[in-house]
Amino acid sequence: MTLRGVTKPLALDAKVFRYGPDPADPGRFQAGFDLTGSIDRTEFGSTGGLPEVPARLDLRIRLVMSAAE
Repeated sequence: MTLRGVTKPLALDAKVFRYGPDPADPGRFQAGFDLTGSIDRTEFGSTGGLPEVPARLDLRIRLVMSAAE
């Protein structure tokens, strides 16, 4: 992951929530994942901001991939 010009490896946990035909287009294959993890923003040089913003930020990403036509 790169933030503010600093690149560091990022490991995320993944959970499959869809694997099979696309509900909107059954002729097309689709895979979906929920990704979770966290970063310490201070490791990327982000030390300012409001005091309410913690150093550790939780990440939640929903990723859906469909086969190309």
